[in-house]
Amino acid sequence: MHTGILCRPQYTTSCLGLLPHAYAHNDLYDVTLSHTVRDYPLPQLLSTPQLAAVEAHMLEQSKGSWELGTATQSLFEFEYPSFSAYGDSFISPAKSLPKNQNLSKIFAITDLVLKTRPPGAMTFMPDEAAGDPPSLGVAILFANWTARSRATNSSTYSAAIIDQLNYSLTRAPRAPNGAISHRADQVQLWSDSVYMLPPFLAYFGALHQDKGVMRAALDQVRLYRDQLFDESVGLWRHIVLGGGEDLGHWSTGNAWAAAGIMRVLATIKTSSLSNQFTAEQANLEGWVYEIVYNVWKYQQPNGTLLNYATDNTSFADSASTALLAATTYRLATHLETSNGGNRMNITSALSAAGRARALVSKSIDLDGWLLNVVNPWNFPVRGTKSAEGQAFVLSLEAAYRDYQNPKLNDVLAGLDKGDSYTKIACNTGVSHGSISKIRSKHCPNLKMSVGRHPTKISPTATHHAVCLITHHNCVSAVQVACTLATISGEALHPETVHQALRGVGLRALKKVRKPKLTRKMKQQRVAFAQAHQHWTIEDWK
Repeated sequence: MHTGILCRPQYTTSCLGLLPHAYAHNDLYDVTLSHTVRDYPLPQLLSTPQLAAVEAHMLEQSKGSWELGTATQSLFEFEYPSFSAYGDSFISPAKSLPKNQNLSKIFAITDLVLKTRPPGAMTFMPDEAAGDPPSLGVAILFANWTARSRATNSSTYSAAIIDQLNYSLTRAPRAPNGAISHRADQVQLWSDSVYMLPPFLAYFGALHQDKGVMRAALDQVRLYRDQLFDESVGLWRHIVLGGGEDLGHWSTGNAWAAAGIMRVLATIKTSSLSNQFTAEQANLEGWVYEIVYNVWKYQQPNGTLLNYATDNTSFADSASTALLAATTYRLATHLETSNGGNRMNITSALSAAGRARALVSKSIDLDGWLLNVVNPWNFPVRGTKSAEGQAFVLSLEAAYRDYQNPKLNDVLAGLDKGDSYTKIACNTGVSHGSISKIRSKHCPNLKMSVGRHPTKISPTATHHAVCLITHHNCVSAVQVACTLATISGEALHPETVHQALRGVGLRALKKVRKPKLTRKMKQQRVAFAQAHQHWTIEDWK
């Protein structure tokens, strides 16, 4: 164990060797949408293979609880944007995810964490830090809310969530002002904790419409800021209270804080509790803004931030640069889509974020590793490989994508729900052609239903259909479809039933047609009608 006072606590257990495979990812950028032209449009800087390598290394390197939690969030934002904190399906995910929704990369993490969780553990993972395990909370809450928990072990998921929630709110040490300690062995506040705990509390409050837990999330952000914010520079200190304070303005710490606040803001904004916390949302906007506005004042000419932003003697750090750029884009997107709230000019911050993104893209080596990163386990020391740095790259690319294409998440959410192109076009204003391009690039394996009816009929339903016809209970495919819908609750199109019956050798009976009228007969009838067109009822008598 490293004995320096500025190192991250070591862990009693960890998830090692998680998913050491490279994942191919669809191109996220070459999509044309109708939207307002941004001030700083930048081209795609990282190729699809590069991003796939970045993601694979993130999964390989993630071992600590906060690394795994950060990985799940970057996957939500990058791979599954409609289910991220910034997506339309985040607050109200379906209780049972459609079969075409493959969130296996996230579920692989949550399943492994809970499978290796020892009996009696009070947190998601045993950890010397009280604040790091809750970083897994959003992913585990999502898995528990959907059918994933029922496919594995619902009680395991639910019990872990309740244990973690109770520990964080009632058993973890607290500072005199009520802020929940980041450390378990002493009362100590780290700026990192704002990314880990408050988003978990906010998501729990949103899913369960629990105003008290939502209030706790907002209070923790405020209480942490009260202790860590340095008014002289407009940035957060890293660690206060306890043994081994770090009063420097650690760039990654400011990135953790800004990104965490942004996630809480995005969560409450779309929740049913939003109208009850309007003043708090304005505060959150301002607190994110003050970090991104002030930190870019210390940006170096090449676009990077230093490990300690205000210390010119510290080294360049690409990891914090990436996450702060991502948060800048998220804030810009939020402000453009908000009705009311604080109106602030972030033009200079967006310009800095563009330079930062260019710097980050140049800092990816041929193998997909982000270079020039701080050691995540020992903050004043330069590192070589950083799981969180890899995650920040994905978060940056996702944030930039959503900023450039503000309607992309809406389209993806509609596709996830199985909405027709026409319905998506009406809801978003995006053309059918653009929707088709988005589907082919982002979810090519997505199966779209026709008219919301199954494209296939099950063998059991086919057997029922045959019996209904052969026993003369039904005489047409329409009647069979209606009867099957009543029996099973499954809507079937009559043509689907018709094709199934044909497949087992049944054919529709031809109607007995009456003899057709000859031309002479038609002429005679017309002549008769014309001759008697003025007759009255009395004449016919």
